[in-house]
Amino acid sequence: PRGRTRPAGGCAAEAQGQRVACFARDRGGSDGDSMAAPDWPGLLKWSTQYHDGTRPATDFRTMSKEDRDFLEEALKSVTIDEHHIMKQRLQVLAADIGTPGEQLDKELAEILAEGKVTLLAKEDCVEELSELLENVDHANDLPKIGGIPVLLNLLQSTEHPSLAAGAASCFASISQNNPTGQACTLQSGCMPLLLGYITDTSCDARVRVKSVQALSALVRGCAPAQDQFIKEDGLQRLVVALEGAVAQAPQDSRFVKKIVFFLQSLLLERKLFRVASARTKLVQLCTALIAGEDVEVAEISGKVLQAIAHEPEGMAQAQEAGTLEAVKRVQERVEMLAGEEKELMESCSQRLASLRLVLEGK
Repeated sequence: PRGRTRPAGGCAAEAQGQRVACFARDRGGSDGDSMAAPDWPGLLKWSTQYHDGTRPATDFRTMSKEDRDFLEEALKSVTIDEHHIMKQRLQVLAADIGTPGEQLDKELAEILAEGKVTLLAKEDCVEELSELLENVDHANDLPKIGGIPVLLNLLQSTEHPSLAAGAASCFASISQNNPTGQACTLQSGCMPLLLGYITDTSCDARVRVKSVQALSALVRGCAPAQDQFIKEDGLQRLVVALEGAVAQAPQDSRFVKKIVFFLQSLLLERKLFRVASARTKLVQLCTALIAGEDVEVAEISGKVLQAIAHEPEGMAQAQEAGTLEAVKRVQERVEMLAGEEKELMESCSQRLASLRLVLEGK
């Protein structure tokens, strides 16, 4: 505290001596036993007697109202109530564009740039909400504050694709590595909407990418969601979406990458998906992708093909699609590279080498 000084001499020296003696036991003391237990009672006694070195431990007084109010204000100024922020952002997202901020909340009226709800304000709010929902506790609290209906309404916002994409991103944040969040998202009934977006080629690219992300977070590692995904013919719809994206010029690499990554996780989790995928065009599509320019997509596609090829039907499909010949051509191309280009392809080349062994029955 300002104005106080530490006493010199006796008391401080005595305290220092006791502190050294206390921790000396932790270092082994005089008997040289370096594993001896710390003298916690001694430390407690010293701490209560010389807690700050300026006043005796018995000299306590009740905090005055003025001091208490000052402390509360100081704590409020350095802490952020994220739960309150979530509620405010949901208020903005639930309101119609053009609604005056004063009708929602006096504090919001000061925050909103134009004093009213705008599309830009909503976009900022849904982006911030998505980030807040990455915290598992916040994600699990969202249904308690009425957030799910608000997100569902935004997800259906065809007039403003940016808001639909933001809502899909929020559902992805809720579900990511969170069984409680996955159950909540599944119960919301948003899966058909998300699947509809990824197969709709006229849909905004941002919405399609975020929809794949949300589906991936929802279905991975969640058996009930996978069962619903099967009922919705989700695997076939993913492959159809991938086929359309591969045929598109220029290719939307983000969309392709997210679909292939999602497919890889599905195939590794359940045999049912591996068997079913052999009856689709997935083998042919991934065979084309391993020869593509995107190294990361090529590597993940190799993993997808390797998973499918472990099933008899998948192996037959790979043979028919000429997957082994495609792998050999890519490997020959990599061998001709040098320097940084070869380094970039190294991981992909190793993956294709493993795939080649599987395809050759080795």
